[in-house]
Amino acid sequence: MKIKKILGLVLVLISHSAFAADEPSGEKMLEGQFKPSWETLQQYQCPDWFRDAKFGIWAHWSAQCQPEQGDWYAKRMYIQGHGAYKYHVEHYGHPSKVGFKDICNLWKAEEFDPEKLIGLYKRAGAKYFVALANHHCNFDCYDSKYQPWNSVNIGPKKDIVGMWEKAARKNGLRFGVTVHAARTWTWYEVTQGSDKTGPMAGVPYDGKLTKADGKGQWWEGLDPQDLYAQNHKPGEKPDKAYCDLQPDSGPHQQVQARPSVFRRRRDAARTQQRCRLADRGALLQFQHAVA
Repeated sequence: MKIKKILGLVLVLISHSAFAADEPSGEKMLEGQFKPSWETLQQYQCPDWFRDAKFGIWAHWSAQCQPEQGDWYAKRMYIQGHGAYKYHVEHYGHPSKVGFKDICNLWKAEEFDPEKLIGLYKRAGAKYFVALANHHCNFDCYDSKYQPWNSVNIGPKKDIVGMWEKAARKNGLRFGVTVHAARTWTWYEVTQGSDKTGPMAGVPYDGKLTKADGKGQWWEGLDPQDLYAQNHKPGEKPDKAYCDLQPDSGPHQQVQARPSVFRRRRDAARTQQRCRLADRGALLQFQHAVA
């Protein structure tokens, strides 16, 4: 069963990130030995380097870390009564006025020193390093081609993943990225809510804001829906415009977030050739282990 689950994840990610046919935008993907089928995946062999590596480090670091209140802060700050909500109101303001989109901009990564960190990880015995390309919060930590809410446009104004990669490769560590934005559709539905009690009861949080609402704001020209993906009623199933896989794609179908996570997964992997073919297979298993 465990092997089946691992192969299932590999099937989904390969069909989304690596070697499929032409994509609707007209872009072409690389051809390789694996196809989105069980038959080809049964031929998968874990790379020798990964069998021997024994130990690697994954940095789950992005805009969610700015408040230092946990990796689900972007969701829990919208749940009245939760510790993250209380912290947010006290330190930033009410989520109807200051939402996670604003936290993304407050994240500056001023003291980010990937050379120093990777050196530390290497001395600790790590043979590979994996960076977070995006979390459920849907903010991309690299120079994203498809997601304007990214660390180069907003906040740090740095290609965080690219900086991680440069340091890792320089130190001889294998490098990879993980993506987690598939949950955004349901994960962010709390942003459509409001306080149930208190002076702000009934005042909507910022999850339904659109590009038109940004006039005169720091985020003018950006569409919050590219981040929150909440153009739907809570509990409503994603429509075809949102999903990359068709309903008949089988039991391992994954819901994708807007902008297309399908394209963003591929973009994260290929930008600056971040995930080499030799690295990718074992990284998929690694992602399954830590997710």
